[in-house]
Amino acid sequence: MAAEQDWLICYDIKDARRLARVHRLMRQEALSLQRSVFFGRFQRNVLNDLVEAIEPLIDPDHDDVRLFPQQAQSAIKWCGCPPLPEGIEFSASPKVIVWNDSHEEE
Repeated sequence: MAAEQDWLICYDIKDARRLARVHRLMRQEALSLQRSVFFGRFQRNVLNDLVEAIEPLIDPDHDDVRLFPQQAQSAIKWCGCPPLPEGIEFSASPKVIVWNDSHEEE
């Protein structure tokens, strides 16, 4: 089995129809962290397939999709509402560390 890597995928889509199409695709493939920010753990070929699926949905002259590789098994420092409701786990999600008022890890 090919190695998996963690990715943050973010986008800025100018047209509402294109935005809805990209958002719908991303919700099927990755964990939504914010409206246009997703986390996914992908094998290289699966990531390539995802990019190929996104390309016809966007206008490259106006839209922006960025993919940021993350360090293996890295954690996300979080303050505010958590990415998933308490008690719900997503097997491919990163470790979430809540950042308290003193900015120390809990």
